[in-house]
Amino acid sequence: MKMNIDLSKVDAKIRKLERWKNALEEILADPEGRQFLGELIVSPNGDGDLSVSPAVTLEPMPARIVRRKGTKKSQLAAAIMDASEELKNPFGARDVVSLLVQKSFKFSRDPMVQVGVVLRQLVAEGKLKVMREKIGRVGRLYTKVLP
Repeated sequence: MKMNIDLSKVDAKIRKLERWKNALEEILADPEGRQFLGELIVSPNGDGDLSVSPAVTLEPMPARIVRRKGTKKSQLAAAIMDASEELKNPFGARDVVSLLVQKSFKFSRDPMVQVGVVLRQLVAEGKLKVMREKIGRVGRLYTKVLP
């Protein structure tokens, strides 16, 4: 059996819901808008007090969750930058791994993979510079960028 589905109606409904969501976010971002919306909406028990209804939250959501402790990746990046101070230039991923293992850094998976990923990230951020590209089985060599 062949069914013809008109996706344009679904797309139109999605666009309409997105417009409503954006408008509601804009109203809730403004303290006066939140207060006005609270005066307009009636809670399920019939009174105008929105604090009774757990489904309606007028408190602003935090813009960003702040972590007290850095992520494992950021901890590794900091450890690599510290290691780059101790290692002679240029240094490779194996040099970094051996120094971090010597300092008892705890890796969550294969150390070479983790260090390689973070080294490339630090190069992209401009904190490290590639001195020699990978040639066959010989790895890249890095140096710290001076501030």
